[in-house]
Amino acid sequence: MTLPCTTILSEIRNYRMFSQRLAGPLPIHTELIDRAMSETVSHFALHALNRDWSTTAAITTFDLKLDLVQRGLESGIGIIELDSIDLLHSMRREMDAASKEQMERAIQLLQGFETNDIMLNSLRLEVLASYGGLELMVTKEEAVAEMRSIINAEPSSENLTELASLQDMSVEQVLSQSAYSYISRMFEDVFQGVYWEAYHSLDDEEKPKLLCLAGQAKDAGFWSDWVLSELLKFEGEDVVAIYRRWAIGIDAESFSPQEAVVSFMLAIKGWAKHESLPPEYRVPTTVDDLAWKTMGQLLYWHFRQAETHSEFKRIQELWNRLSHETPDAVADVLYQLSRSQWRAREDSFEIRLETLYSDQVRPLFEHSVERRASLTSIFRHGGRQDPSVIRYILDTLGDIGNQNTISLLNGLVEDPSLGTASIKAIAAIRSRLDKL
Repeated sequence: MTLPCTTILSEIRNYRMFSQRLAGPLPIHTELIDRAMSETVSHFALHALNRDWSTTAAITTFDLKLDLVQRGLESGIGIIELDSIDLLHSMRREMDAASKEQMERAIQLLQGFETNDIMLNSLRLEVLASYGGLELMVTKEEAVAEMRSIINAEPSSENLTELASLQDMSVEQVLSQSAYSYISRMFEDVFQGVYWEAYHSLDDEEKPKLLCLAGQAKDAGFWSDWVLSELLKFEGEDVVAIYRRWAIGIDAESFSPQEAVVSFMLAIKGWAKHESLPPEYRVPTTVDDLAWKTMGQLLYWHFRQAETHSEFKRIQELWNRLSHETPDAVADVLYQLSRSQWRAREDSFEIRLETLYSDQVRPLFEHSVERRASLTSIFRHGGRQDPSVIRYILDTLGDIGNQNTISLLNGLVEDPSLGTASIKAIAAIRSRLDKL
Protein backbone atom coordinates (compact mmCIF):
# COMPACT_ATOMS: atom_id res chain seq x y z
CA MET A 1 0.00 0.00 0.00
CA THR A 2 1.29 3.48 -0.84
CA LEU A 3 0.30 6.71 0.91
CA PRO A 4 0.60 10.17 -0.66
CA CYS A 5 3.34 12.26 0.86
CA THR A 6 0.77 14.94 1.86
CA THR A 7 -1.15 12.38 3.91
CA ILE A 8 2.01 11.17 5.65
CA LEU A 9 3.17 14.71 6.44
CA SER A 10 -0.28 15.68 7.70
CA GLU A 11 -0.38 12.69 10.04
CA ILE A 12 3.09 13.55 11.36
CA ARG A 13 1.99 17.15 11.92
CA ASN A 14 -1.23 16.16 13.70
CA TYR A 15 0.59 13.74 15.98
CA ARG A 16 3.23 16.32 16.86
CA MET A 17 0.63 19.01 17.54
CA PHE A 18 -1.09 16.91 20.21
CA SER A 19 2.02 15.28 21.67
CA GLN A 20 3.58 16.79 24.77
CA ARG A 21 6.81 14.86 24.19
CA LEU A 22 7.55 16.04 20.67
CA ALA A 23 7.96 19.79 21.01
CA GLY A 24 10.27 21.61 18.64
CA PRO A 25 11.17 21.10 14.99
CA LEU A 26 11.53 17.91 13.03
CA PRO A 27 14.94 16.27 13.50
CA ILE A 28 15.72 17.07 9.86
CA HIS A 29 14.53 20.69 10.08
CA THR A 30 17.91 22.21 9.23
CA GLU A 31 18.40 19.90 6.27
CA LEU A 32 14.93 20.73 4.98
CA ILE A 33 15.69 24.46 5.19
CA ASP A 34 18.93 23.96 3.25
CA ARG A 35 17.15 21.98 0.52
CA ALA A 36 14.24 24.42 0.29
CA MET A 37 16.61 27.38 -0.05
CA SER A 38 19.07 25.71 -2.43
CA GLU A 39 19.46 26.85 -6.01
CA THR A 40 17.60 23.75 -7.19
CA VAL A 41 14.75 24.11 -4.71
CA SER A 42 13.35 20.91 -3.20
CA HIS A 43 9.58 21.02 -3.41
CA PHE A 44 9.34 18.12 -0.97
CA ALA A 45 11.34 20.14 1.57
CA LEU A 46 9.04 23.13 1.09
CA HIS A 47 5.99 20.93 1.54
CA ALA A 48 7.39 19.25 4.64
CA LEU A 49 8.26 22.60 6.24
CA ASN A 50 4.82 24.03 5.45
CA ARG A 51 3.24 21.03 7.17
CA ASP A 52 5.33 21.52 10.33
CA TRP A 53 5.05 25.25 11.01
CA SER A 54 2.87 24.72 14.09
CA THR A 55 5.88 23.36 15.98
CA THR A 56 8.64 25.48 14.40
CA ALA A 57 7.11 28.95 14.00
CA ALA A 58 8.80 30.37 17.11
CA ILE A 59 12.33 29.45 16.01
CA THR A 60 12.19 30.83 12.47
CA THR A 61 12.84 34.47 11.54
CA PHE A 62 10.44 36.63 9.56
CA ASP A 63 12.90 36.96 6.71
CA LEU A 64 13.36 33.20 6.41
CA LYS A 65 9.61 32.62 6.47
CA LEU A 66 9.12 35.22 3.76
CA ASP A 67 11.90 33.64 1.70
CA LEU A 68 10.16 30.27 1.97
CA VAL A 69 6.79 31.83 1.11
CA GLN A 70 8.36 33.33 -2.01
CA ARG A 71 9.82 29.96 -3.01
CA GLY A 72 6.43 28.33 -2.45
CA LEU A 73 4.51 30.89 -4.48
CA GLU A 74 7.03 30.49 -7.31
CA SER A 75 6.77 26.68 -7.25
CA GLY A 76 3.78 26.41 -9.58
CA ILE A 77 2.46 23.54 -7.42
CA GLY A 78 -1.03 24.20 -6.13
CA ILE A 79 -0.78 22.62 -2.69
CA ILE A 80 2.55 24.35 -1.96
CA GLU A 81 1.12 27.68 -3.14
CA LEU A 82 -1.86 27.11 -0.84
CA ASP A 83 0.37 26.28 2.13
CA SER A 84 2.51 29.36 1.46
CA ILE A 85 -0.48 31.68 1.51
CA ASP A 86 -1.77 29.89 4.61
CA LEU A 87 1.61 30.46 6.28
CA LEU A 88 1.31 34.20 5.63
CA HIS A 89 -2.19 34.05 7.10
CA SER A 90 -1.08 32.20 10.24
CA MET A 91 1.80 34.59 10.89
CA ARG A 92 -0.27 37.77 10.43
CA ARG A 93 -0.59 38.53 14.14
CA GLU A 94 3.10 38.07 14.90
CA MET A 95 3.92 40.25 11.89
CA ASP A 96 2.75 43.23 13.94
CA ALA A 97 6.25 43.07 15.42
CA ALA A 98 7.89 42.97 11.98
CA SER A 99 9.62 45.89 10.31
CA LYS A 100 7.91 48.12 7.77
CA GLU A 101 10.02 46.56 5.03
CA GLN A 102 8.99 43.03 6.05
CA MET A 103 5.30 43.99 6.06
CA GLU A 104 5.65 45.58 2.63
CA ARG A 105 7.39 42.46 1.33
CA ALA A 106 4.55 40.24 2.56
CA ILE A 107 2.04 42.48 0.78
CA GLN A 108 4.11 42.50 -2.41
CA LEU A 109 4.35 38.70 -2.40
CA LEU A 110 0.55 38.45 -2.25
CA GLN A 111 -0.04 41.22 -4.78
CA GLY A 112 2.43 39.69 -7.23
CA PHE A 113 1.04 36.16 -7.06
CA GLU A 114 -1.23 35.30 -10.00
CA THR A 115 -3.41 32.22 -10.28
CA ASN A 116 -6.42 30.98 -12.23
CA ASP A 117 -7.58 28.96 -9.22
CA ILE A 118 -10.67 30.78 -7.92
CA MET A 119 -10.44 29.36 -4.37
CA LEU A 120 -6.72 30.07 -4.11
CA ASN A 121 -7.21 33.61 -5.37
CA SER A 122 -10.05 34.13 -2.89
CA LEU A 123 -7.75 33.08 -0.03
CA ARG A 124 -5.01 35.36 -1.39
CA LEU A 125 -7.36 38.35 -1.34
CA GLU A 126 -8.51 37.59 2.21
CA VAL A 127 -4.94 37.35 3.46
CA LEU A 128 -3.95 40.45 1.50
CA ALA A 129 -6.82 42.31 3.14
CA SER A 130 -5.64 41.20 6.60
CA TYR A 131 -2.26 42.79 5.82
CA GLY A 132 -3.95 46.03 4.78
CA GLY A 133 -3.07 45.50 1.13
CA LEU A 134 -6.57 46.14 -0.26
CA GLU A 135 -8.54 49.34 -0.35
CA LEU A 136 -11.42 49.31 2.10
CA MET A 137 -14.59 48.02 0.45
CA VAL A 138 -16.71 49.94 2.95
CA THR A 139 -15.98 52.51 5.64
CA LYS A 140 -16.81 52.08 9.30
CA GLU A 141 -19.45 54.80 9.03
CA GLU A 142 -21.09 53.02 6.10
CA ALA A 143 -21.07 49.70 7.98
CA VAL A 144 -22.69 51.33 11.02
CA ALA A 145 -25.34 52.86 8.76
CA GLU A 146 -26.04 49.43 7.21
CA MET A 147 -26.51 47.85 10.64
CA ARG A 148 -28.77 50.64 11.85
CA SER A 149 -30.86 50.47 8.68
CA ILE A 150 -31.71 46.87 9.65
CA ILE A 151 -32.16 47.61 13.35
CA ASN A 152 -34.52 50.52 12.68
CA ALA A 153 -36.24 49.12 9.60
CA GLU A 154 -39.99 49.57 9.26
CA PRO A 155 -41.31 46.12 8.19
CA SER A 156 -44.22 47.68 6.31
CA SER A 157 -42.04 49.94 4.16
CA GLU A 158 -42.66 49.62 0.43
CA ASN A 159 -38.98 49.12 -0.45
CA LEU A 160 -38.52 46.32 2.08
CA THR A 161 -41.73 44.59 0.99
CA GLU A 162 -40.63 44.73 -2.65
CA LEU A 163 -37.17 43.38 -1.80
CA ALA A 164 -38.71 40.48 0.12
CA SER A 165 -40.96 39.68 -2.81
CA LEU A 166 -38.03 39.66 -5.25
CA GLN A 167 -36.09 37.26 -3.01
CA ASP A 168 -39.16 35.09 -2.36
CA MET A 169 -38.76 35.62 1.38
CA SER A 170 -40.77 37.19 4.15
CA VAL A 171 -39.81 40.65 5.33
CA GLU A 172 -38.71 39.11 8.64
CA GLN A 173 -36.41 36.69 6.81
CA VAL A 174 -34.85 39.49 4.78
CA LEU A 175 -34.09 41.45 7.95
CA SER A 176 -32.73 38.44 9.85
CA GLN A 177 -30.53 37.24 6.98
CA SER A 178 -29.19 40.77 6.48
CA ALA A 179 -28.39 41.07 10.17
CA TYR A 180 -26.61 37.70 10.15
CA SER A 181 -24.68 38.75 7.03
CA TYR A 182 -23.37 41.83 8.82
CA ILE A 183 -22.36 39.72 11.81
CA SER A 184 -20.49 37.32 9.50
CA ARG A 185 -18.58 40.19 7.91
CA MET A 186 -17.15 41.03 11.32
CA PHE A 187 -14.96 37.92 10.98
CA GLU A 188 -14.04 38.13 7.30
CA ASP A 189 -10.49 39.36 6.67
CA VAL A 190 -11.52 40.98 3.42
CA PHE A 191 -13.44 43.64 5.39
CA GLN A 192 -10.34 44.41 7.49
CA GLY A 193 -12.19 44.70 10.80
CA VAL A 194 -14.56 47.44 9.61
CA TYR A 195 -17.73 45.58 10.60
CA TRP A 196 -16.20 44.58 13.93
CA GLU A 197 -15.57 48.24 14.74
CA ALA A 198 -19.03 49.15 13.45
CA TYR A 199 -20.72 46.62 15.76
CA HIS A 200 -18.81 47.90 18.78
CA SER A 201 -19.87 51.43 17.87
CA LEU A 202 -23.50 50.51 18.43
CA ASP A 203 -25.03 51.31 21.81
CA ASP A 204 -26.36 48.73 24.28
CA GLU A 205 -29.89 49.04 22.92
CA GLU A 206 -28.86 48.56 19.31
CA LYS A 207 -26.55 45.57 19.82
CA PRO A 208 -29.16 43.12 21.20
CA LYS A 209 -31.62 44.17 18.47
CA LEU A 210 -29.08 43.29 15.76
CA LEU A 211 -28.14 40.06 17.55
CA CYS A 212 -31.77 38.99 17.97
CA LEU A 213 -32.40 39.57 14.28
CA ALA A 214 -29.32 37.52 13.39
CA GLY A 215 -30.39 34.80 15.81
CA GLN A 216 -33.63 34.36 13.86
CA ALA A 217 -31.87 33.79 10.52
CA LYS A 218 -33.07 30.65 8.78
CA ASP A 219 -29.66 29.91 7.29
CA ALA A 220 -27.53 30.95 10.26
CA GLY A 221 -24.17 29.22 10.00
CA PHE A 222 -20.69 29.45 11.39
CA TRP A 223 -21.22 32.40 13.74
CA SER A 224 -24.51 31.49 15.42
CA ASP A 225 -22.58 30.45 18.54
CA TRP A 226 -20.94 33.89 18.70
CA VAL A 227 -24.36 35.53 18.44
CA LEU A 228 -25.71 33.45 21.34
CA SER A 229 -22.60 34.00 23.42
CA GLU A 230 -22.81 37.75 22.89
CA LEU A 231 -26.50 37.75 23.80
CA LEU A 232 -25.62 36.49 27.28
CA LYS A 233 -24.60 40.07 28.05
CA PHE A 234 -28.15 41.35 27.53
CA GLU A 235 -31.65 40.96 28.97
CA GLY A 236 -35.18 41.17 27.61
CA GLU A 237 -38.03 39.12 26.17
CA ASP A 238 -36.61 39.22 22.65
CA VAL A 239 -33.35 37.77 23.93
CA VAL A 240 -35.17 34.94 25.73
CA ALA A 241 -37.12 34.19 22.54
CA ILE A 242 -33.85 33.57 20.69
CA TYR A 243 -32.71 31.17 23.43
CA ARG A 244 -36.04 29.33 23.09
CA ARG A 245 -35.49 28.91 19.36
CA TRP A 246 -32.00 27.44 19.71
CA ALA A 247 -32.82 25.27 22.75
CA ILE A 248 -35.69 23.47 21.04
CA GLY A 249 -33.37 20.76 19.75
CA ILE A 250 -29.99 19.78 18.32
CA ASP A 251 -29.50 20.34 14.59
CA ALA A 252 -28.51 16.81 13.60
CA GLU A 253 -27.93 17.86 9.97
CA SER A 254 -25.56 20.72 10.77
CA PHE A 255 -22.39 20.85 8.67
CA SER A 256 -20.60 21.51 11.97
CA PRO A 257 -21.69 19.29 14.90
CA GLN A 258 -19.50 21.33 17.23
CA GLU A 259 -21.33 24.52 16.37
CA ALA A 260 -24.72 22.84 16.72
CA VAL A 261 -23.78 21.51 20.15
CA VAL A 262 -22.29 24.69 21.57
CA SER A 263 -25.21 26.76 20.23
CA PHE A 264 -27.58 24.39 22.04
CA MET A 265 -25.55 24.71 25.26
CA LEU A 266 -25.39 28.50 25.07
CA ALA A 267 -29.13 28.71 24.44
CA ILE A 268 -29.82 26.61 27.53
CA LYS A 269 -27.43 28.71 29.59
CA GLY A 270 -29.15 31.89 28.45
CA TRP A 271 -32.58 30.41 29.14
CA ALA A 272 -31.48 29.35 32.63
CA LYS A 273 -30.59 32.97 33.43
CA HIS A 274 -34.18 34.06 32.90
CA GLU A 275 -36.60 31.17 33.31
CA SER A 276 -37.48 28.94 36.27
CA LEU A 277 -38.18 25.80 34.24
CA PRO A 278 -36.22 24.08 31.43
CA PRO A 279 -36.97 25.10 27.82
CA GLU A 280 -39.39 22.99 25.83
CA TYR A 281 -37.63 20.47 23.58
CA ARG A 282 -39.18 19.17 20.38
CA VAL A 283 -40.83 15.74 20.53
CA PRO A 284 -37.88 13.30 20.26
CA THR A 285 -38.02 11.01 17.25
CA THR A 286 -35.01 8.80 18.08
CA VAL A 287 -33.20 7.50 21.14
CA ASP A 288 -30.36 9.93 20.41
CA ASP A 289 -32.79 12.85 20.28
CA LEU A 290 -34.22 11.72 23.62
CA ALA A 291 -30.71 11.61 25.09
CA TRP A 292 -30.13 15.23 24.02
CA LYS A 293 -33.48 16.28 25.46
CA THR A 294 -32.59 14.74 28.82
CA MET A 295 -29.08 16.21 28.75
CA GLY A 296 -30.55 19.62 27.92
CA GLN A 297 -32.69 19.44 31.06
CA LEU A 298 -29.67 18.34 33.09
CA LEU A 299 -27.61 21.25 31.73
CA TYR A 300 -30.43 23.64 32.59
CA TRP A 301 -30.42 22.62 36.26
CA HIS A 302 -26.63 22.69 36.28
CA PHE A 303 -26.62 26.26 34.93
CA ARG A 304 -29.24 27.21 37.51
CA GLN A 305 -26.60 26.28 40.11
CA ALA A 306 -28.85 23.86 41.96
CA GLU A 307 -28.55 24.35 45.72
CA THR A 308 -31.63 22.76 47.28
CA HIS A 309 -32.11 19.06 47.97
CA SER A 310 -34.99 18.86 45.50
CA GLU A 311 -32.84 20.36 42.70
CA PHE A 312 -29.98 17.93 43.34
CA LYS A 313 -32.50 15.11 43.38
CA ARG A 314 -33.84 16.27 40.03
CA ILE A 315 -30.33 16.14 38.51
CA GLN A 316 -29.83 12.63 39.86
CA GLU A 317 -33.16 11.58 38.34
CA LEU A 318 -32.00 12.86 34.96
CA TRP A 319 -28.77 10.84 35.17
CA ASN A 320 -30.86 7.79 36.03
CA ARG A 321 -33.07 8.48 33.02
CA LEU A 322 -30.02 8.67 30.74
CA SER A 323 -28.80 5.37 32.16
CA HIS A 324 -32.09 3.52 31.76
CA GLU A 325 -33.59 5.08 28.61
CA THR A 326 -30.59 5.96 26.43
CA PRO A 327 -27.54 4.00 27.66
CA ASP A 328 -25.99 3.53 24.20
CA ALA A 329 -26.47 7.18 23.21
CA VAL A 330 -25.17 9.06 26.24
CA ALA A 331 -21.43 8.52 25.60
CA ASP A 332 -21.59 10.36 22.28
CA VAL A 333 -23.61 13.17 23.87
CA LEU A 334 -20.93 13.72 26.51
CA TYR A 335 -18.18 13.42 23.89
CA GLN A 336 -19.82 16.07 21.70
CA LEU A 337 -20.26 18.38 24.70
CA SER A 338 -16.63 17.92 25.71
CA ARG A 339 -15.12 18.63 22.30
CA SER A 340 -17.37 21.56 21.40
CA GLN A 341 -16.92 23.91 24.32
CA TRP A 342 -13.86 25.68 22.87
CA ARG A 343 -16.25 27.40 20.45
CA ALA A 344 -18.23 29.08 23.23
CA ARG A 345 -15.82 32.07 23.38
CA GLU A 346 -16.53 32.35 27.11
CA ASP A 347 -13.71 31.99 29.64
CA SER A 348 -16.07 30.65 32.30
CA PHE A 349 -18.04 28.32 30.06
CA GLU A 350 -16.08 25.07 30.20
CA ILE A 351 -18.06 22.31 31.89
CA ARG A 352 -16.57 18.94 32.73
CA LEU A 353 -19.70 16.95 33.48
CA GLU A 354 -17.54 13.81 33.59
CA THR A 355 -15.65 15.20 36.58
CA LEU A 356 -18.51 17.03 38.27
CA TYR A 357 -20.73 13.93 38.16
CA SER A 358 -18.07 11.21 38.08
CA ASP A 359 -20.12 8.72 40.13
CA GLN A 360 -22.94 8.96 37.59
CA VAL A 361 -20.72 8.96 34.47
CA ARG A 362 -18.42 6.09 35.50
CA PRO A 363 -21.00 3.28 35.19
CA LEU A 364 -22.34 4.81 31.97
CA PHE A 365 -18.88 4.77 30.41
CA GLU A 366 -18.14 1.27 31.67
CA HIS A 367 -21.35 0.18 29.97
CA SER A 368 -20.22 2.03 26.83
CA VAL A 369 -16.92 0.14 26.78
CA GLU A 370 -18.79 -3.15 26.89
CA ARG A 371 -21.27 -1.95 24.24
CA ARG A 372 -18.75 -0.04 22.12
CA ALA A 373 -19.91 -1.74 18.90
CA SER A 374 -23.47 -0.49 19.53
CA LEU A 375 -22.89 3.15 20.49
CA THR A 376 -25.17 5.57 18.66
CA SER A 377 -25.16 9.26 17.78
CA ILE A 378 -27.57 11.88 16.54
CA PHE A 379 -24.86 12.90 14.07
CA ARG A 380 -24.14 10.93 10.94
CA HIS A 381 -20.54 10.06 11.76
CA GLY A 382 -20.63 9.82 15.55
CA GLY A 383 -20.96 7.01 18.06
CA ARG A 384 -19.36 3.73 17.07
CA GLN A 385 -18.43 5.19 13.66
CA ASP A 386 -16.06 7.72 15.25
CA PRO A 387 -12.94 6.14 16.84
CA SER A 388 -12.46 9.32 18.87
CA VAL A 389 -15.53 8.49 20.96
CA ILE A 390 -14.14 5.28 22.48
CA ARG A 391 -10.74 6.95 22.98
CA TYR A 392 -12.49 9.76 24.84
CA ILE A 393 -14.33 7.21 26.99
CA LEU A 394 -11.08 5.40 27.89
CA ASP A 395 -9.24 8.66 28.62
CA THR A 396 -12.10 9.81 30.85
CA LEU A 397 -12.19 6.51 32.72
CA GLY A 398 -8.50 7.07 33.41
CA ASP A 399 -9.57 10.24 35.28
CA ILE A 400 -12.65 8.91 37.09
CA GLY A 401 -12.35 5.10 37.10
CA ASN A 402 -11.97 2.85 40.15
CA GLN A 403 -10.82 -0.70 40.88
CA ASN A 404 -13.84 -2.16 39.09
CA THR A 405 -12.93 -0.11 36.01
CA ILE A 406 -9.45 -1.64 36.03
CA SER A 407 -10.96 -5.12 35.97
CA LEU A 408 -13.02 -4.14 32.92
CA LEU A 409 -10.12 -2.51 31.06
CA ASN A 410 -7.80 -5.46 31.69
CA GLY A 411 -9.84 -7.30 29.09
CA LEU A 412 -8.80 -4.76 26.45
CA VAL A 413 -5.03 -4.59 26.95
CA GLU A 414 -4.44 -7.04 24.11
CA ASP A 415 -6.84 -5.28 21.75
CA PRO A 416 -4.91 -4.05 18.66
CA SER A 417 -6.69 -0.69 18.51
CA LEU A 418 -7.64 -0.06 22.15
CA GLY A 419 -4.85 -1.79 24.06
CA THR A 420 -2.54 1.22 24.37
CA ALA A 421 -5.33 3.56 25.51
CA SER A 422 -6.59 0.94 27.99
CA ILE A 423 -3.12 0.44 29.51
CA LYS A 424 -2.74 4.22 29.82
CA ALA A 425 -6.14 4.50 31.53
CA ILE A 426 -5.32 1.67 33.95
CA ALA A 427 -2.02 3.34 34.87
CA ALA A 428 -3.80 6.67 35.47
CA ILE A 429 -6.41 5.03 37.70
CA ARG A 430 -3.78 3.18 39.76
CA SER A 431 -1.69 6.32 40.16
CA ARG A 432 -4.70 8.26 41.38
CA LEU A 433 -5.90 5.54 43.75
CA ASP A 434 -2.39 5.17 45.25
CA LYS A 435 -2.53 8.84 46.29
CA LEU A 436 -5.81 8.47 48.17
